[in-house]
Amino acid sequence: MKKLFILGIILVLVVACGKKEELSMPASVEQSPPLVQESVVVESPPAEPVQPPQPVPEEPPVVETPPAPVNQAVLVEKPEELSPELRELLQKADQKVKSYKYLFSLTLDNKEPHSYFVKGQYIKVKLYELDPYNIDNYYDTVYLDTKNKKAYAYCENTKRCMSRDVDNTKKVYNVSYDEYRVETPYEYLKDITFAEIVGPEVVENRDTVKIKEVKGDVVTDIWLDSAYGMPRRIRVTQGEKVLKTLSFQDMTFNTLKDEDVWRVLKQ
Repeated sequence: MKKLFILGIILVLVVACGKKEELSMPASVEQSPPLVQESVVVESPPAEPVQPPQPVPEEPPVVETPPAPVNQAVLVEKPEELSPELRELLQKADQKVKSYKYLFSLTLDNKEPHSYFVKGQYIKVKLYELDPYNIDNYYDTVYLDTKNKKAYAYCENTKRCMSRDVDNTKKVYNVSYDEYRVETPYEYLKDITFAEIVGPEVVENRDTVKIKEVKGDVVTDIWLDSAYGMPRRIRVTQGEKVLKTLSFQDMTFNTLKDEDVWRVLKQ
């Protein structure tokens, strides 16, 4: 019995040793080192220097034109133009007239008219003769220099300017330029900016063309000489009221000589 017990213990030890050898790894097999996770360092590019903010230039405000309302016409003023026929008539004075004379009254009733002689820059005014008159300070003719705005007066009618003791023909009188300077027919002609032809009419047995100029409620009717284009009559009205009537009577053209209007320059 004792031998069997000892034999059993030996068997147990032998079995135990065999299992231990199976569990242990052979010495020839080297164990791999444990895996160590390496950290990858990603280098960032060097930072650029930070620039200070630049001021942004201000743009001028944009003013928008509001569109025209729908279905509303946009009115564009078109300058009025003279008709070719009227333009040709108005140019006749520049083409044909070298000098002219006429009767013209400074009064509204056209009484006591003066005689006007016009050539170049000079105008002679033969005054309407009145009675009675003061022989000591009497003059009957005024000479105007329109360029230099000067006026001189003379007494030229020997029957009225000379007596036994007085000779006024040798005197020169300084008179007011503005008192005797009036707008001439030619200057009235150049004031016309736009007009329309009304039709032909006869004025003082002369053929004329009547034209009409309208400015607001003021209407100006002008009768132009058909041959020379110079005004012979002007009438200005406002509604039913006649504001002014100018009549250039007995008008003749191109008959004057230089000495008829230049006496002042010879003194």
